[in-house]
Amino acid sequence: MKLVVVNLRTGKCLGDRIKLAADDRTRKVGLLDRDSLEPGEGLLIAPGNAIHTIGMRFPISVAFLGEDGEILRIWTCPPGIKRVSQAGAITVLELPCGALDRSLPGDRLSLQKLSEA
Repeated sequence: MKLVVVNLRTGKCLGDRIKLAADDRTRKVGLLDRDSLEPGEGLLIAPGNAIHTIGMRFPISVAFLGEDGEILRIWTCPPGIKRVSQAGAITVLELPCGALDRSLPGDRLSLQKLSEA
């Protein structure tokens, strides 16, 4: 399943090809099998409140999300970090670096299924 993610405060589409990592396999692999993320791509880890970037080959922008898609914390995460977590987060959104530059903690994100025509 792919999702479209929009920041409701700014109206900016943060990604229109966001993959959902909701099972053990997709959550463990995450972005480790990628060399980069293109604009519009990303990964939503659900449920989740922590990530690592050990073995990754590129930095990412990360939003830890609470209830109703509220951004609790934004972090630019370089490769090689053992663990980053956020209390109260229920999902984690991983995007290309810079994709969250206009977003702020407290913003709400809308996550919708991409219609498969």
